[in-house]
Amino acid sequence: MLFDDTYKTIMHPSEGLYRDKGSKFIAYKSATIEAVKNANIIKKTVNSIFRIEFRHHQMNEVMKIVKDEDLKISNQNFDLNCSFELDIRQSQVNKVLERFGKVEGLNGNSS
Repeated sequence: MLFDDTYKTIMHPSEGLYRDKGSKFIAYKSATIEAVKNANIIKKTVNSIFRIEFRHHQMNEVMKIVKDEDLKISNQNFDLNCSFELDIRQSQVNKVLERFGKVEGLNGNSS
């Protein structure tokens, strides 16, 4: 059996060339680093959907909360009573519901 320091390769007459364990570890580590560098990262959030109903005169107060909390309106209706369906991040739900709870005459439920 011959050992070549340049390539960290062991030459065995019956089995041909193979790398020692240290080189194999380095190869796997390098492959993992390359895979992570070239991977597409997908970020997703867990959201809850809430429906709120309010009168036209409450629009400014409701829209201020929607803009301040950066909420996404997924559906809206502007009839006699207005309504929004809002996508709210799980981490924001309590804070947002507390703010909407302070608006007098606002009705809401979760979907």
